[in-house]
Amino acid sequence: MAGLYPILAVPKNIGGFCVLYGIFLSLGELGPGDNIGLVASKTSATPFRGKYYAVAAAFGKIGAFIGTYLYPLLVADAGSDTVKGNQYPFWVAGSLCVLSAFLAFFCLPEIGQDTIDFEDARFRTYLAENGYDTSRMGTAEKQMSQESFGSGKV
Repeated sequence: MAGLYPILAVPKNIGGFCVLYGIFLSLGELGPGDNIGLVASKTSATPFRGKYYAVAAAFGKIGAFIGTYLYPLLVADAGSDTVKGNQYPFWVAGSLCVLSAFLAFFCLPEIGQDTIDFEDARFRTYLAENGYDTSRMGTAEKQMSQESFGSGKV
């Protein structure tokens, strides 16, 4: 989009602009930014999932604030050249897309059907190795029902 913008900005090429802009937006909705909740909720142990999601959402909000603040500065930096004023935000957005694709492909762990179970097991092993008693982990519901009904007979 940024490289071809001078050609796409001509009114006779509006069809090409619409197609490329549609692809640009579609690819933006397939990336890690759109899946931030999925990534945060599937790649951490259960006790940390809520905090991890909150931090991920906060970073998203901070990014949106920075983008909203910087967008008018990018357009104003082009001066009276409207082509460059419209081209600069596409260069920045395209660069951020390439960066996020790199991070997603090379820095995120593989997410499968049993990733949560795997992360929970790793966390439990970590706790046991560092001296925490994990013998009663996950038994609070069983303990409450036995205390409520005495011997468990109704």
